[in-house]
Amino acid sequence: MGSKHLPKAERREQILRTAHRLFEAKGYHEARIDDIAEAAKLSKGTIYRFYSSKKELFVALADYLTSEFENEVDNLIEDYGHQPKKLILAICEALFTLLGGKNSPFRVAVRFALMAGEDKELRKIGEHFYNRWIEKIEIITKRGIKKAEFVNVRPRATALIIVLLLDGIILHALVRGHEPVAKDANIAIKQLLRLICK
Repeated sequence: MGSKHLPKAERREQILRTAHRLFEAKGYHEARIDDIAEAAKLSKGTIYRFYSSKKELFVALADYLTSEFENEVDNLIEDYGHQPKKLILAICEALFTLLGGKNSPFRVAVRFALMAGEDKELRKIGEHFYNRWIEKIEIITKRGIKKAEFVNVRPRATALIIVLLLDGIILHALVRGHEPVAKDANIAIKQLLRLICK
């Protein structure tokens, strides 16, 4: 089995990364805890010491992946917080980079969103993430207005438009592939910025 003496945090990350690969490849319903344990070279009991069910593991994975992306966005806010237009472009670039990556979190995110339509607990978690994401973009929009970099738009509505555009880009890239969509996505984001920037 896997290394016996990994600290709990490293073991948890090992399980989450393995679960990510399998949920992405097989989907939630087809991936079994047995498969995850085997791929991670762990016993099934080790998985259950960390997660009491496959659903709990899936929720933890969704939280892990969204936290990674939120941390990336927070770092960009720290770097570009005083330049709202550049910040929006940097966030989009980070998203495009993730979309093109080998272990993109977005296939799992789409599976999560589909399941959330039928599961109240998952829907609540999804809504919480989505609201935080819209709030971050709304704050950036307000900064842009305050710094006179953006026209006087409705910040919440503008944030929602940006998030919905990014959602559409993610879905489009998952269907068509990253490369064919990257150029169109870049054009769409820049066109939106032309509408809201002074």
